[in-house]
Amino acid sequence: MRKIYLFAIIICVVLSGNKTSAQDIHFSQTRFAPLNLNPGLTGAEHSLQTIANYRNQWNSVADPFSTIAASFESRLKEKYGQKGFLALGVNFFNDVAGDVRMTTTNASANIAYHIILDRNSTLGLGIQPGFGQRGISPQNGLWSSQFQNGGFNTAIPSGENFGELSFTHFDLASGMVYRYSRRESSIRSNDHLHFTGGLAAYHINMPQNTFLVGG
Repeated sequence: MRKIYLFAIIICVVLSGNKTSAQDIHFSQTRFAPLNLNPGLTGAEHSLQTIANYRNQWNSVADPFSTIAASFESRLKEKYGQKGFLALGVNFFNDVAGDVRMTTTNASANIAYHIILDRNSTLGLGIQPGFGQRGISPQNGLWSSQFQNGGFNTAIPSGENFGELSFTHFDLASGMVYRYSRRESSIRSNDHLHFTGGLAAYHINMPQNTFLVGG
């Protein structure tokens, strides 16, 4: 058991010791997008779960920003008295943003193992390998070089040197989750206690992506 805790501490130190920055899709209701939040949540709270999300926003100021996402997760071969359990899952999302239709698509597989610490606690570690796709339609955009006499003249070249308008890349994420759940001692007691905390890192392989040549 000491080795397990030591391994967990090492993972935390490694993940927190590097400067990280990214801008990914996110949902305000994170409980309903667990695999976008932490790969370690795969199978952490439910034996079987399927989730679908759809969001459409900013209609009044631009082309709608739309996001769809879906995930499925399941525990494998749970048995009474076992020391842990394995869980598998799949996750998918597609996001389209703005007039230039900047598109982000990601499909990944999840695998997590959860160690049963006691009757109320588990500690899980998950990995999420997958593939991502990025795309853009620059012909619908307005660019700073086109601003003329207080307005935009789309006949003026954009001045942007686009290399690829669509590309794919391998993506890797990992996460660790601690979960504590104590059931009510009786129907009327209302003393249920639940806590879930974790740490996750996405784009661990740091894929180098750009639409611009030399930028």
